[in-house]
Amino acid sequence: MNRREINMLSMIYALLKFLRDNLSMFADKPAILEIITQLEAYAVEIEALEKIRDVTTESDYAIKKKSRADVTQKGLKVAAGLAAHAAKVKDVKLKLLAEVSENIFKNMRDADFVTYIGSIYDAAITLVTELLVWGVSKEDIDYLGENSITYKERTPAIRNIQVRSKQAKADMKLKFDESMDLIRDSLDPMMLPFKQLNPSFYSQYLSVRTIIHYPGTHPGKEEEDKETSTETSK
Repeated sequence: MNRREINMLSMIYALLKFLRDNLSMFADKPAILEIITQLEAYAVEIEALEKIRDVTTESDYAIKKKSRADVTQKGLKVAAGLAAHAAKVKDVKLKLLAEVSENIFKNMRDADFVTYIGSIYDAAITLVTELLVWGVSKEDIDYLGENSITYKERTPAIRNIQVRSKQAKADMKLKFDESMDLIRDSLDPMMLPFKQLNPSFYSQYLSVRTIIHYPGTHPGKEEEDKETSTETSK
């Protein structure tokens, strides 16, 4: 969560505690009791969405980056062996395939990278014996086949995590908005009679209801609305 969201959630929890501690004041006001229940549900949903949003792809990116670097180096080694063999047997097509550099691999999109590595593997796996003399082992070739698949599978996995995280962020914003709308449009008006009936209690409510903005944050629409409603209720 960013600081603004933390401030809002802290206010919601503080407000819920205040309301629970004073349930006897609302025994004959089921509408307020329903709001308390709904706010509790919103708080639980926000916390759950935050856990989803907090799932990071940093470690996946680090693994993916290292995996690509390793596959690149192994690919260059196998490609060099293919280039040497192509020169020996005068295979123009194989020569063109083997003409690759680290910079070329670096600038390839993921899909193109996987496809090219796959082509090198397909060519090399049929020349296992011939490539031994050029320093390329079957283990080198097998490494390309196995790890290019792993690399390919990791990309959509990361993308799926990003999609879920982005959706959770949007859903969490919606829950915050709904929570603040519920407080501003329903709870605030229902609490207003207490201004005359129990001024001290109402003053405590307004204090708890205020979103505290810590250094480095800026008041949002909710706080502006609260300040406005507080002023008009005086």
